[in-house]
Amino acid sequence: MSVSNIMSNIKTINNEIAGLRKKLSDNHKKKSDKYSEIERIKRGITKNTSPSMLKSKQQQIDKCINKIQECEKNEADLLKKINSKEAQLSKKQAELQKEQKKEQDKVIKMYETNFKQQQDSTERLEEQLREVKNNIIDNDDATEQKQYDFFISHASEDKDEVARPLYEALTVLGAKVWYDEFSMKIGDSLRRSIDKGLANSRYGVVIFSDIFFKKPWTNHELDGLVQRQMVDEKVILPIWHKVSKSEVMKYSPSLADILALDTMRYTIDDIAKELINIVS
Repeated sequence: MSVSNIMSNIKTINNEIAGLRKKLSDNHKKKSDKYSEIERIKRGITKNTSPSMLKSKQQQIDKCINKIQECEKNEADLLKKINSKEAQLSKKQAELQKEQKKEQDKVIKMYETNFKQQQDSTERLEEQLREVKNNIIDNDDATEQKQYDFFISHASEDKDEVARPLYEALTVLGAKVWYDEFSMKIGDSLRRSIDKGLANSRYGVVIFSDIFFKKPWTNHELDGLVQRQMVDEKVILPIWHKVSKSEVMKYSPSLADILALDTMRYTIDDIAKELINIVS
């Protein structure tokens, strides 16, 4: 039986005991009243009381005694019922303590399991961060020089309107840009090339759009940049393309807090110049 059901039973039994005690109190009062009535009748008997009146008063006293006996019988029955209910109450209270202990043990076990899972998750994350940090270190250069200034992460649907024009504008301004159309060769592994581009770029320019949030490859690229951001502090340079802050917030509240350039407010050339300023 659940804790709530046991508590409901305990409440019912307590109410029943309270009702029985009320009846017992009323019974005591009735018996006391009959004793008082007998005393009043006796005080009314004098030496001048006629035999017939004396007989009448005796009958009244006998009726009172009968009522008193009836009250005493009711009292015994009520006390028996109260004792029985109190025994039930004691049993239910013990049952409640047992069930509450079970619930507490479940909660403690749940917290212990969650804590262990969090520990395991933290250890895995720390290991991943160590791997990311090791992967982005250039073994030939202790100062961590990167081959590219920017890695452009985008959905293929945004290539013509934003990604390619931005690549061209940045290149004209002298930046070295990893861009999939020109940075990959026939036969290259897509995942390995992307991972290499991420590791060898100083910044990740992420073009957030409605379609970007739905693409598996863009999410893979973003995960790599987020891991680097946790190690290198400033890595992600967001560009919002036809999306609002609230839409980005639904995807990732932490990314929505990073200052972004909006294609609805800036031209591609203006965005390229702002990005070059960061590199400079």
